[in-house]
Amino acid sequence: MGHDIDDVIDGRYRLLEVVGQGGHGVVYRAEDLKLGARVAVKCLHAEIAANPAFKARMQREARAMGALSGTSAAQVFAFSQAPDGTLYIVMEFLTGCDLETTLRRIEAQNQRLPLDRLKELFGPIVDTLDAAHARGIVHRDLKPANIFVLEDAPNGPSSTPRPGAAPSRPGAAPTHPGAAPSRPGTAPSCPGDSAPDGGSRPPADAPSRGSVRLLDFGLVKVMNADPLTREGSIPGSPSYIAPEVWKGRPQEIDHRIDVYSLGAVLFRVLAGRVPFSGATRVDILLASARGPRPSLCAFRPDLPSEVDAWLARALAVQPEARFQDVRSLWAALEPLLDRAAQAPGDAARADAIPP
Repeated sequence: MGHDIDDVIDGRYRLLEVVGQGGHGVVYRAEDLKLGARVAVKCLHAEIAANPAFKARMQREARAMGALSGTSAAQVFAFSQAPDGTLYIVMEFLTGCDLETTLRRIEAQNQRLPLDRLKELFGPIVDTLDAAHARGIVHRDLKPANIFVLEDAPNGPSSTPRPGAAPSRPGAAPTHPGAAPSRPGTAPSCPGDSAPDGGSRPPADAPSRGSVRLLDFGLVKVMNADPLTREGSIPGSPSYIAPEVWKGRPQEIDHRIDVYSLGAVLFRVLAGRVPFSGATRVDILLASARGPRPSLCAFRPDLPSEVDAWLARALAVQPEARFQDVRSLWAALEPLLDRAAQAPGDAARADAIPP
């Protein structure tokens, strides 16, 4: 079922503006008429909503991600089905742009993200992944496009306010079209779940969430749960996929694929390019599984030489040879970044990097 601007979903969410579209549905900037808050509402396409397998996968994801409320995972406030049959997800409304857009812009100027900014953004991401892994949740599609950098607002990062709080910028539109996340992140409310007064209630925010959000847990795997991803499929984005994933055996996947992906994303941020490339998806996957590990120092001579050993471990082909968790990967990199930032020439600035 299609929806028009000013339609009210489930008697509560007034649709104000289309801000994103995808294969699964349409995302609207909307007003929560009960709380007076700005939210993002994703209405799923009718054929998706009618698919029992997809609904089961979404419900499992929603319940799993509810455990990450208060982290930097994009928050989902409700996942339900309206009386007219519309299956919808209510999320925090985010203003800003994804990290992929940011990187493309600065890379076009032959620059790199300042090291202090890198630490500011990735500290909360590491915390969120660590919390997810502790709960048996694996993201499986970590990449710059799924890291959303919030636009600075007078009262802090711009996102949906807590219940009872005034919106940070009432009526403000996203800085970039489609700035609202198009996929769910976390979901304290699931079909049939509601607050005591009958409505889904956003969770209390946490001051440690930072100015970044981790999006798209659509490929999330809950360890020890029945797999809903079919055998032989390859989830994730090829430039950031761990070698064991492309084998297409979901039962072998664990949190260490996120460790690999985090290393690949950090390489992209620091080097200005992906660690492995190829003419086709298969070429990229084979290079990651069989090719030599790249040298980060070759692209960033301002970084300590030890960074290449760090990268070789982060992108190790065998999971057993990698850092065994995201926390240890980050703990090994941070002092190297600090040393580079303190070196003569101030590497913390987004200076031009030799091609």
